[in-house]
Amino acid sequence: MKKKPFSIKFFATCFLLAPIFNVLLLIWVNKWPLTGPRGVLERFSLYEIIILCIFPVVAYGIWKVAKWGYYLFMVFSFFIVAHNFYILVAHRQYSSYVVLLFQVTTFSVIGFFLQKHITAPYFNPKLRWWESSPRFKTLIAASVQYLQKVYDAEVLDISKGGCFVYCNKHLNLGDEVVVEFSYNGNLFRAAGDVVWLSERAPSGFGIKFKNIRLGDKWSLAKILKDLKKARKEQLKVQNKPDIKAVS
Repeated sequence: MKKKPFSIKFFATCFLLAPIFNVLLLIWVNKWPLTGPRGVLERFSLYEIIILCIFPVVAYGIWKVAKWGYYLFMVFSFFIVAHNFYILVAHRQYSSYVVLLFQVTTFSVIGFFLQKHITAPYFNPKLRWWESSPRFKTLIAASVQYLQKVYDAEVLDISKGGCFVYCNKHLNLGDEVVVEFSYNGNLFRAAGDVVWLSERAPSGFGIKFKNIRLGDKWSLAKILKDLKKARKEQLKVQNKPDIKAVS
């Protein structure tokens, strides 16, 4: 399975741990105890506690790479900037060095997330390459039903979301078909839309599955599992060193 980019995991983790880091930094810089009448926890107002509780929510939005997560991050970050300026002016008990450090850090993170290649996946799911399902090359006899007629076909590759099919029948983008095939005793049948056409070899069309029934979901999962296992075994054979007899 492909992994999320390190930058997303890093900033999500930073926001998740920000409340703890905030408390520890205040203890270290101001020489305050953690608890007690003059402790850090006693100095926090309900307003500040709510702010600290929002950090993990922002972290989750960053981790999910969702549009709402991006908007929440931006709104919350600019709010933190304004809040820190208020702290710097109105609350002298907080170290100005600590506040300025938070300001610089916040502006740096905002600048990072304003970059186009960072912003794009939050608004276009197709750019989240780590979420794409693995695709397996195959050569499975199949049938494609279109407008009550059935045509012979071959599945050339398949994934959880769809397959690429070779068929002599010419179809157009958006046509709805039903594809059916069997692999290792697992019969799969599902409706789908034609979402891609290939004029070059191998010619054919890509089908995006839709409304898969529960039984066919189980069959597809077993088929993909078998194909994954077969691919691993094939790679082992290809990577196996040749052993020559020594006389």
